Amino acid sequence: WYLLWWMDTVMRDPEVADYIDGVALHWYRDTQCPPDLLDQVFRQYNKFIIYTEACIIPRLDPGLTVDLGSWRRAEIYITDIIEVLNHWSVGFMDWNMALNTQGGPRYPPHGGIDSPIIVNASADEFYKNPMFYGLGHFSKFIAEGSYRVNSTSTLPAIKVLTTINPDGSTSVFLYNQDENNTNILINDINKRTAIRVNITARSMNTVVWW
Repeated sequence: WYLLWWMDTVMRDPEVADYIDGVALHWYRDTQCPPDLLDQVFRQYNKFIIYTEACIIPRLDPGLTVDLGSWRRAEIYITDIIEVLNHWSVGFMDWNMALNTQGGPRYPPHGGIDSPIIVNASADEFYKNPMFYGLGHFSKFIAEGSYRVNSTSTLPAIKVLTTINPDGSTSVFLYNQDENNTNILINDINKRTAIRVNITARSMNTVVWW
């Protein structure tokens, strides 16, 4: 909620405004703030928006500090990434490359948090959580130089994001929030292409074509 106030305050000073190229955000209040705030900032100031910190803290998903294999936490990442990229964010960064099995170290040291990669130093092992693979859908199929295009879903349970990539391919990211498998038809009106796919319940899917 402070985003517009902060941008208004900073951009009001013309000397300061000359040094502002964009705004960095943390994601911890995204469930309480409408994504339209990002639209307002972009349209009013034409500055890039980037998410520079995200992680699973207890308030976002109460329970285990480190929850190995949690698909629920991957879903939280996936839905937020789709939402913010659809509202002008140019990127999304996790706060941690890796944490230990207690969810640390962290600063400030107020308990642990979860991470896409958990390191078990005593066993000389590391574990890739579902969050890692959720992030991987986007980092693998959105190349540098890609741009987002408008896309819509006629099914409320299907969340969608579409990018055009430098090699001419189109990537469509589809997350099915429903508890049932869903058949969908993807229509690319520019390339006059239609693709029918079956998306399993509560799954993340990426479809790429040229």
